[in-house]
Amino acid sequence: SSEADHIKEKDFTKLKFVSIGRLEKQKNYISLIFAFCEFYKTNKNSTLDIYGNGSLRNKLEKNIRKFGLSNVIHIHGFSPNIEEEFEKYNVFLMPSLYEGFPNALIEAASNSLLCVSTMFDPFIVELLNNSGYIINGNNPKNILDSLKKLSNEIGKLKELSHNGYKNISENDRKGFYGPDQSD
Repeated sequence: SSEADHIKEKDFTKLKFVSIGRLEKQKNYISLIFAFCEFYKTNKNSTLDIYGNGSLRNKLEKNIRKFGLSNVIHIHGFSPNIEEEFEKYNVFLMPSLYEGFPNALIEAASNSLLCVSTMFDPFIVELLNNSGYIINGNNPKNILDSLKKLSNEIGKLKELSHNGYKNISENDRKGFYGPDQSD
């Protein structure tokens, strides 16, 4: 089967953002929620879902309620079937302050999600080359700038997400991600 058979066609008429990770300071979800709240004011057809557990869950949920966006931003807790969850979304957000190996980002790109990430590692530049958006900095304004840029380039998003899938599979073939951990 060809590579094209594996690329999932995403519809970008409604921006459905997803992020995955522990609900801890390192993952920078407070900044993401602030940025999304601002973004939502001019992009009412967008949603944000976060999958993960952690010590900041109550604080994050309190902020979401304070902004009156409980119907738009959802925290789901941990999901054992994240690949299935990815089907519902078209943009993956990784706002981390620092990160080990970005497994969730790789998984999102290999499921044809458009990826938006902070530059916690120089490797992100290669990973998102012509296939996503790099957030320059990690405060809410930096994140908001990337969300606005993406929403102004809706016509490009499908191509970028396809490029992301291709980047992942090419790097995988080159052994860029190290030995296969699946067995």
